[in-house]
Amino acid sequence: MDSFAGTSPHRPLSPTDPSQIRLIRLYASGSQDPVRCELHHVSLDKNPRPLFTTLSYTWGDPLVTAPILLDGEPFQVTTNLRSFLQHMQTILLAIAKFVPTTARAPGPFYMRLRFFVLRNILLRLDFPRDFPTTRNAELSRLVKQYVKDWLLQQGWPPGSLMKNLARRRVEADTWAPRECYMDLWIDALCINQCDLRERSSQVARMKDIYASAAFLAIWLGDALAAPTQESQNVDDALDLIHELYSASKAPGFADRTVSRQDALAKRGAMQQLASLLRQPWFSRLWIIQEVAASASPVFLFRYTPIPLNFLTRTVIMHCIQLQELLPGPQLEWWNASRNLMLLYRLAATRQKALAQAKAAAPAAAAAGAAAEDTNVSTALLGLLRLAQARFKATDPRDYLYALLGLLGTDDIPRDLRPDYSLPFEHVFHKFTIYLIKGTNTISFLYCSGMYKLAGVPSWVPDWRHCAMDRLSNEAGTANWWDSLGMSEIKVSKYGLRLRVEGVRLGEAAQIVFPTLTGIAHEIPDDHFGNLLLAIVKETRHVKKLILDSWLALRPDDPSDAFERHWEGFVPAPAPECLRVLFEMVDGKREAELAALAALAAEPESLSPIPLELLRSFRESFALWFEHGIAVFDRGQVATALRWGEAIRAGDVLCAIKGVQAPCVLRPRGGEYSFVSVCGNPILPGGVQGGEAFSLASVERFVLV
Repeated sequence: MDSFAGTSPHRPLSPTDPSQIRLIRLYASGSQDPVRCELHHVSLDKNPRPLFTTLSYTWGDPLVTAPILLDGEPFQVTTNLRSFLQHMQTILLAIAKFVPTTARAPGPFYMRLRFFVLRNILLRLDFPRDFPTTRNAELSRLVKQYVKDWLLQQGWPPGSLMKNLARRRVEADTWAPRECYMDLWIDALCINQCDLRERSSQVARMKDIYASAAFLAIWLGDALAAPTQESQNVDDALDLIHELYSASKAPGFADRTVSRQDALAKRGAMQQLASLLRQPWFSRLWIIQEVAASASPVFLFRYTPIPLNFLTRTVIMHCIQLQELLPGPQLEWWNASRNLMLLYRLAATRQKALAQAKAAAPAAAAAGAAAEDTNVSTALLGLLRLAQARFKATDPRDYLYALLGLLGTDDIPRDLRPDYSLPFEHVFHKFTIYLIKGTNTISFLYCSGMYKLAGVPSWVPDWRHCAMDRLSNEAGTANWWDSLGMSEIKVSKYGLRLRVEGVRLGEAAQIVFPTLTGIAHEIPDDHFGNLLLAIVKETRHVKKLILDSWLALRPDDPSDAFERHWEGFVPAPAPECLRVLFEMVDGKREAELAALAALAAEPESLSPIPLELLRSFRESFALWFEHGIAVFDRGQVATALRWGEAIRAGDVLCAIKGVQAPCVLRPRGGEYSFVSVCGNPILPGGVQGGEAFSLASVERFVLV
């Protein structure tokens, strides 16, 4: 939950009605008019349920704000939120002008009619593209169509529906179009952000709020609200979406094949769509719960509604087919669409969890609290792994709280309930203990991009950066450890110590800090050939420095021993592009390297090494140069993968039960602090470099 400080006009929610929430009532107005809103309280348990729309958006810079009128008084909101409200009030006014005069009256009957009309028009992908300059007749036709549809749904007899509506008795002071409104739930306005207790309780109810709404409006931001010089080409992406929308209505669309000619013709549109998918909204953590709990998520892009399901299941799938036919690497498009596809999978995971929870309810009640804790912790760990740390939040605590609504249960365990009065490090600590006790695993320690946290035990991960997508064959490795007779992972009474078992593999004997030549970092990002050549030369330089230190430490080892340890140090070259790059480093593809190095731009033909990989690989140099590279007494080579933690001489390399990569521990008396994971996954029966070990070499480590 994002937040910023400010004076609160909010009246307290009911202490006796836990289902009560606030809504804002947005009144119709012109695009340049002040935004006029009112707060009011409703109960989600009331029958009939209140009709409202939820909003999913990015707050933007909380220090850059603009005023709206909230209950008649100026109230500061972020400029992105005010932009949405201005945008929506314009649509509302244009639609309200064509609502029959008698349907503008107060009262539940007319309010529901107007909401039905507004909702259905906003969910139409064929909403007039040129709105608000669209012809009045076109919008008038849509309004009348949905007024009639609603009256028929209410059981009115067919025929002169509009005349019958006109004869219906209404109050004398019928509303003007500007008095028409829509009710919205928006976190920044409907939650008192200054009240931590209310904020904690409302966050726990987020899934219920979004599930109760008629539909979810997704606002990508003010920068894309209207055509500009920078965004005008996005019209091509919108044209592609509308083309697919029309085509999808034709029989046989799902079986239609695509051609290379189609892919080449639509390349520009797909590049613009990829640019659209890189907007900040797609990286926002709270969208997972907002989308997963909502029935009808729809983007409002300029004045074009785009249903999320259609974008994900039809547009993106079609573009992936087209992209596979294009020359060149696929990494850029894959990175652009990755968060959207993860969002779709996470939403599907919630629906599956709800179905499973409903089916298992009787058995769960009989099994008791212990079984429920195991189910919740297993589900939460699965969600954290699936999210892959790809989504971001302003408040670190939300990296965990935002996933609670996806668990498929309303009974959140006490240790997991949102509490914004706690420092985020303590929240991370509580969640970690809960996960370990419920799953008996610490597999989450094998991840990339982690940072060391202050004030908590060394084995508590920084959940903001815990990307567990690197895990592979976890079940096979865990079963192998179990076959050696490993005991349970134990957390001490007060949660400060963690007892694990493992095998000592070596001790850090020498730390090499490679001198930075600068050749890779001086090359422009877009110069393919020079960057490739610089990456290869820099990696050769690093490898030579490590080899010299290694030979001084182990002069009697066979010549191929270092290569085995080097392979355990560098990333596992499973993708073809990585394998090719490392073969170039070893001098096995000199002719191919020379040919690619002569190119200024990335080749149009299928390149064995994408430019995106070179940019990413260059960033790994920063880790090597900052942390150093350790050579262990038994020949292993490793660097710490945890930012802020470098391996020191005397640190111990271990294989620990439940962690798929070797771990570095630092002795502290009779205990150890966890430094980092390093190297490639451990295979059952051995570790990097090929060493095997057995039950006889297992010992206990207490981590603090």
